[in-house]
Amino acid sequence: MAKQGPDCWRCQHLFITWDKHHPYGCHDMGFKSKVLPATEVFAVNGSHCLAFKPKPTSSTTQPASPGNPTAPRPGTKAGKHLGQHINIKG
Repeated sequence: MAKQGPDCWRCQHLFITWDKHHPYGCHDMGFKSKVLPATEVFAVNGSHCLAFKPKPTSSTTQPASPGNPTAPRPGTKAGKHLGQHINIKG
């Protein structure tokens, strides 16, 4: 019996699109599909997806502290730029 392929729902590369005809996408391979990307990869080339990268678990992040200023603050996403504050008052 063949080993089951990777679970896209647990992969960092999976994203959901606004396209109702192609609702799933893979950032690593750069495509959108009607089905989950790992299913599409298997259908096209007959082998399991090799781009799978597990999502980080919340237990691997450390809370910000004076000794660890680079750690994400609670309520923010690690490694994500949340934008700049812009003063719109003249």
